[in-house]
Amino acid sequence: MGIMKRMSVSDGPPTLGEDGSLWDGARERRSSPRQSAPVTIPAARLPRQERHYSVLALIVVAILGGLIGGSVVAFSTGAFNQDTAISYKVPAAGQKVSGAGLTPAQIYRLAAPGTVYVQANAPGGGVTGSGFILDGKGYILTNNHVITGAQQITVTFENQRQINATVVGTDPSSDLAVLKINTALLKLHSLPLGDSSTVGVGDPVVALGAPFGLAKTLTTGVISSVGRTITSPDGFPIVNVLQTDAPINPGNSGGPLLDGYGRVIGVTSQIESSSGSSSGVGFAIPVNTVKQLLPALMRGGVNRHSWLGIAGGSVSELPSQVKLSASQGAYVSAVVPGGPAAKAGIRGGTKTVKTTLGSFKTGGDVIVSVNGTTIVDFSQLVSLTSTEKPGTQIRVGLIRGQQHLTVSVTLGVQPAKAAGQVPTGP
Repeated sequence: MGIMKRMSVSDGPPTLGEDGSLWDGARERRSSPRQSAPVTIPAARLPRQERHYSVLALIVVAILGGLIGGSVVAFSTGAFNQDTAISYKVPAAGQKVSGAGLTPAQIYRLAAPGTVYVQANAPGGGVTGSGFILDGKGYILTNNHVITGAQQITVTFENQRQINATVVGTDPSSDLAVLKINTALLKLHSLPLGDSSTVGVGDPVVALGAPFGLAKTLTTGVISSVGRTITSPDGFPIVNVLQTDAPINPGNSGGPLLDGYGRVIGVTSQIESSSGSSSGVGFAIPVNTVKQLLPALMRGGVNRHSWLGIAGGSVSELPSQVKLSASQGAYVSAVVPGGPAAKAGIRGGTKTVKTTLGSFKTGGDVIVSVNGTTIVDFSQLVSLTSTEKPGTQIRVGLIRGQQHLTVSVTLGVQPAKAAGQVPTGP
């Protein structure tokens, strides 16, 4: 199954959501001066092998939902790699290593035994994707959109052995799912998890997977950018995403993106393309997000996220005609009625003005801190609130006009989908 939604950026004016919220896609195309303000991402058209749901594919800065509905868990990658059978000692996550690293052929020999081809059969037809082995107990990671609605799931190994898998845990808002297989008579090769915070633009990468059902396919490229924001199928933002020019196509979904030493630094998930196949702009969910979520996913069930209940964008990316007293922070264009932010007294925009980029709601609050930590942009706000459990009370610093305020917000449970996102089932 591929990936991944097709995204093509429109040069039209910003779009307001059903609740009056501003959908902000600016961070996806920072290199273009024209994209310094929120823009619309048109609806996705999924490739032939994709699950046939239709998602309004918007880069969400609306109805804020966190990345993890629980505490941040200290995580040792070694616990998930004790059964890796390789002749080369893979450097520890984040370890600085001198030298040129491994060749793509060497990485392939190390990682191919731990990469699997995923087939999910569901009403209306089957879909395909990729995944990789987490440990010797039979846990496998893939994208949630690969297995959503599946009645039967099989994984195929490098040696062509095929085994049925069951779903253990899912996180639709991070587009991740953990599968489990029976390990009897199997010798599994897990892949070492790296550290996505150490990844830089220009670093060499390798993508492994099954594009168009062609298992055991390797492609190479570099990290094109870091810190991107993409939209999960349920309409909530995934932040700190890695962008790569390594060719990624339908069927790569859920496969590993590896660094030059064979460590997983991301999970390939989406592409931006006008044709539905690779155009050199691919996105991978960062492995540090994966490591935060794995403990909850491996315990089973559906992971629940914290929720603030606002829409908006980064102050630095607003239309030039919008004048604010704050030079940075997260601008609130709308709040969800009855949501956590609304209950705490946070205010959205009240007056619609015309700008060179279209209509815009002014007069909203600017969030400048959370629990004493300065907020630079909307993506950081997502990251900070994502580390808290639903029900946690946080202190939010605001600028309202010329006033500096602090309010207490009790985070809620994220809804099943963001406002304006209307997935239709297969």
